Amino acid sequence: MRKLMVAGNWKMNGSLASVQSLAGELKEATSRGMTCDVAVFPSFTHIHAVAGVLESSNIAWGGQNLSRHNKGAYTSEVSAEMLVD
Repeated sequence: MRKLMVAGNWKMNGSLASVQSLAGELKEATSRGMTCDVAVFPSFTHIHAVAGVLESSNIAWGGQNLSRHNKGAYTSEVSAEMLVD
């Protein structure tokens, strides 16, 4: 049987302080053991901060959208290279 996954795409919600707080609360709540995988997908501008809070946790994180373009003048787009960086 596959392990269940709970994932949240945070859309365009939250300030830097609120997403750090939410990530901290999730990290604390999941530190007591989980029966499913957990992943969060904050906005691009908050990924770095959320990743820092979730360091050494079992919570995965990533980008909520990915452009098909590697680079160029594509307003609001985020490339795979940018997400990895």
